[in-house]
Amino acid sequence: MNSTIKNQYVPGGSYLLTFSDISISINANCKNAQGGYVSSRITYNIEEALSIGDIINNEGTLAITMGVHSNTINKYNEFVPVGSYQLSSKDITVTLNAKCQDAAGNWVNSNLITFYAIDAFQIKDISNKNGQLFITK
Repeated sequence: MNSTIKNQYVPGGSYLLTFSDISISINANCKNAQGGYVSSRITYNIEEALSIGDIINNEGTLAITMGVHSNTINKYNEFVPVGSYQLSSKDITVTLNAKCQDAAGNWVNSNLITFYAIDAFQIKDISNKNGQLFITK
């Protein structure tokens, strides 16, 4: 993968230098039209992230709008995908799954990592340690 990838819908980190594929999932309790909260999940890959215009809360359901990266709302930091969904969602978690290079240069399926968006302020890096994703705080 291109080591210069920088996309506001892909969590940042040094792992981006040594990955071949990534899946990003966002889970959140999203406010619906009645004012209640509904659990919702959205998953996308790196190729899809390049075309995202915004990640929204559509009446209690996370959804992607395609187009120009028009949204820069981020209540957290570079490790949490930006999007207007953050304004009307709570209990946001981010899960990453990737193929990363191990020390021998082989591409291996990494472990899943999941973190709460509110805890992202403590993250210093998401790295690849011998083919496994690792969060440094």
